[in-house]
Amino acid sequence: MGHDWPTDVITFDYSVDKYISGDIFIDPQTVEENARELCVAPEVEMRRVMVHGVLHLCGMNDKNAREQKAMRIKEDHYLAKYYGENV
Repeated sequence: MGHDWPTDVITFDYSVDKYISGDIFIDPQTVEENARELCVAPEVEMRRVMVHGVLHLCGMNDKNAREQKAMRIKEDHYLAKYYGENV
């Protein structure tokens, strides 16, 4: 991945054409540590990481600041839909 620190999610994209396929591996310990640092519940951070992995399968990247901002906007969009429907 080009860095020497733990990551919360790794996505392996096997998608072909319009078919989304892949593996998403989530490290719950890193998610929990990140949740503490962000002052959010671990479940909230886990949902964000899950959406993040799916967005990677949909072709989004987050290698630079512009891509990271676009990814966060999409994460927020889909999480708002989830929370709006699950209040």
